[in-house]
Amino acid sequence: MTNLRSQLLNQLKDAMRSQDRLRLDTIRYLLSLIKNAEIDLKREVSDEEFLQIVQKEVKRRRDAIEQFKTVGRQETAQEEEDKLEVLTHFLPEQIIGETLIKEINKIKQELGSPDLPQLMKEVQARLKGKADGREISQIVQQVLSS
Repeated sequence: MTNLRSQLLNQLKDAMRSQDRLRLDTIRYLLSLIKNAEIDLKREVSDEEFLQIVQKEVKRRRDAIEQFKTVGRQETAQEEEDKLEVLTHFLPEQIIGETLIKEINKIKQELGSPDLPQLMKEVQARLKGKADGREISQIVQQVLSS
């Protein structure tokens, strides 16, 4: 059993003990996604695959929050935000703001004078799972235009 999976199961037990319904449902849903991936792969998922599943679900939740807010469903958007908060506990520490800009500038200097696709590819590879893709894209475009 992978470290992240055992962490997830411990969180599930804690949610059951505290009777935190939202957290419990979110963790159970995440476990079902992992089980489905294991059935498809016919083996246990690795920590990297586990993180990919969580990242995909986080992206789905963020998109849902945007859509709910645009149609004026604030209660549903809030519920999705709460679920998103539970999911982000299983992701590595996220790089944001100035730290992200410094990392991207560092990668740009290492590559010399890269074009957009080349820089994006390298940044995505190095910061995979550590930063939001949308934010990376925006900052890379800013860095290249300056």
